[in-house]
Amino acid sequence: MIAAAVTAFDGSSEIIEDPEIGQIRYYLKQYNTNEENYTVNFVPLKTRLCEQNDLKDGSPYYPIREADQSHVDSYFVGKMNCLVQAEDMQLWGNYDTD
Repeated sequence: MIAAAVTAFDGSSEIIEDPEIGQIRYYLKQYNTNEENYTVNFVPLKTRLCEQNDLKDGSPYYPIREADQSHVDSYFVGKMNCLVQAEDMQLWGNYDTD
């Protein structure tokens, strides 16, 4: 699972997302192959501000690279967006890059 935030990398935990410019949103992409006309739907997912226990062992979030730990310490709690039901989500695919 992933968590995301908009930041100025200034050490501030203040949320700086601006709806007039852009916001981070999560969507579930669904393919409907049962209809005569193939359709793709994007279902918005509910988010919340991340909490410290979201990073505990056994959480659904990807492990943090050592090089990124200082950023996570500065911005994760109170600024980053986590999925409300992250434990119910699964990601599939080829994730072989940093």
